[in-house]
Amino acid sequence: MRPSTLLALASAVGYAAAGVNCNGSSNCAGLSFSLSNFVQLSQQLDENRIYRPGEHIICAEGAFGNGACAFLQGNSAENGHFVKILLQDLLNYGCKKCGSIPVDATQGGNDDGNGILTVNAVGSTGGCNGIC
Repeated sequence: MRPSTLLALASAVGYAAAGVNCNGSSNCAGLSFSLSNFVQLSQQLDENRIYRPGEHIICAEGAFGNGACAFLQGNSAENGHFVKILLQDLLNYGCKKCGSIPVDATQGGNDDGNGILTVNAVGSTGGCNGIC
C-alpha cells in the first residue's frame, strides 16, 4: 500500500461511522479546493474503471504535496459512474469541501458498513492533481 493511501485512510478513520456528513480533517478549511470542483472533474472519470478502497480518485494538490483527495473506504470497490453520483450527492447534501457519503445512500441508506466515499485532507496526494 502506498504511503499516500495510508495517510488518506488514517485521516478519515475518525469519520468512518458518521453516515452522510460534511466532516473532515481540521486541515480542510485551509485548503484551496471545493467539492464542486471535484464534481466537475468527476465528469471526466472513466465510468467503467473500478476504484478500490484507499485509492485516490481525484485530488487537489497543495504547495507542499499535501492537499485533499476523494477516495473510497471500507469494503466497497466502485466504478467511475457511481463515484460521480456519490460526489454529486455529497455536494447536494450541502458539503462545500470535505465530507463522506455511504455507498448505499443512493438507495436511501445511511449505513457506513457497506463502504463510504470520502473527500478529505491528506498528507500527500502522491503527486496527483486532478483525476488520479
